Amino acid sequence: APSKKSEVTRLRGIGVDLDRFAPTPLPPAQPPLKAIMIARLVEEKGPRIYAEAGRLLRAKGVPVELHLLGEFVEGGSGVERDEVDGWEQEGVLVYHAPRADVRPLIESAHVLVLPSHYREGLPATLMEAAAMGRPVITTDNPGCREALSPGETGLMIPPRDPQALATALQEIAANPTRLAPMGTAARCFAEAYFDRKKADATFIKALLPNQA
Repeated sequence: APSKKSEVTRLRGIGVDLDRFAPTPLPPAQPPLKAIMIARLVEEKGPRIYAEAGRLLRAKGVPVELHLLGEFVEGGSGVERDEVDGWEQEGVLVYHAPRADVRPLIESAHVLVLPSHYREGLPATLMEAAAMGRPVITTDNPGCREALSPGETGLMIPPRDPQALATALQEIAANPTRLAPMGTAARCFAEAYFDRKKADATFIKALLPNQA
């Protein structure tokens, strides 16, 4: 008997609500550059890489202000609260407790950072930041690399490389006029690839191909 041809429908994640995560004006371009990382506080998501990049930038006097929002995870590769407190006391970054609505923090930042070396799906925070018109800096890592157009909507760096992250942040801090075009491109990228309505329709069509 002839074999049936199988078809695969590939989605870039489940998408985001583009109305809820609407584009907002960037903060004023004057220093410091404000960056936000939003992730569970586990080693694989890169919080220590983020902190070390902040330490490198601070040592060079680069005007960058790092913010970190994340939930502590007990055991395993979780980062301890004492370590994060130490980063704050050192002046490396500012920590924010988890909250239901992350939009105000994304709105207050110039760029969102996710230095993950975890095999991601497609991180929601990268999609949300793009939808709000924020450039992203993330790693050349499964899931993360699909969330941007390198050089257009953000910058891509190698995993596990705090120096590369520091260099990327310094590059944007030194060229703030890049922020607005990258933010606009990020929103266009989100509309093309991260629209939850389109993702839902594609999913339904794949499950129910004969439905109108």
